[in-house]
Amino acid sequence: MLRIRHGVATAAISCAALSNPEAHAFPPAVQIVPPQPLVSMLPTAVSIGATTTTRAGTPALVGQNLVFTAANGLPSTFYDLLSGLGGPPTSTPPTLLNLQVVTYGLNGVEAARAQYSGLTAAELDIPALDTSVPGPGQMSATLGFQGSSMLPAGGTTYAPTPAPAHRWLPSAFALRIDGTVLQGTKRIEPIALKAPPQPGTQAYGPDVVFTVPFGSSQSLTSWYQDYVTRGAVATARHSISIDLLGDDGSVMFRLACGRALLYKLTNTKVAGAPYWQASAATEACQFTYTGAATQ
Repeated sequence: MLRIRHGVATAAISCAALSNPEAHAFPPAVQIVPPQPLVSMLPTAVSIGATTTTRAGTPALVGQNLVFTAANGLPSTFYDLLSGLGGPPTSTPPTLLNLQVVTYGLNGVEAARAQYSGLTAAELDIPALDTSVPGPGQMSATLGFQGSSMLPAGGTTYAPTPAPAHRWLPSAFALRIDGTVLQGTKRIEPIALKAPPQPGTQAYGPDVVFTVPFGSSQSLTSWYQDYVTRGAVATARHSISIDLLGDDGSVMFRLACGRALLYKLTNTKVAGAPYWQASAATEACQFTYTGAATQ
């Protein structure tokens, strides 16, 4: 109830009301939801060399590195940077390029342009190759840069690059030992390729770990025994090459791994069938690409 005393309104709540909270129910508490981080949905294009493409997506800026998540269909200039990653020591200085990331506004007109100078390839991460993996795949490429700056926005408009004619498939690959295809290869574990070391330093490439059925891998046991059992290092080194194929069967990328030693061979099962999982250490595992990768 409300009482007026000397022109001042005062409220009085009866004991009955206190004993019955529902008679004076307060509105439900309002939940305060913290603001969520905004995710930029603005379209971008990447300009490297004389080519501009929207297939590269928006790179992530991590320290002094740009990290791209892409696969095939990029300009040859981009793959030229990556070509040679994982290779043997080299004294040839890398070719330094500039890269620009162009951001467009919601109206499709260029809004910002950032330039990264002195690009060098730092790492290429290739996901697992597996015959049961559906759909196209993506790799992660890390490019280092020496400097960055903001350039005046130009008057360009957003023009998406058409989709590639074919896609790289992680389920389509060919593993070769000394040039001979190892039939029935089920899976190759992820491979990370680094920049070649400086001359005079020991080269250590990535391990190549692959899964093959018993029936197609009899040569693996003798390779393993040459190194582990007999210690014949000179004759136990073999070459490994991996062809990464497109959905049309064309070779898009290739890893050439030389002087590999098979140091581990274990039993495993895939869908109940017996398989070998083989682990080979390499001195170098060089990345190259073909013209089909850029289409």
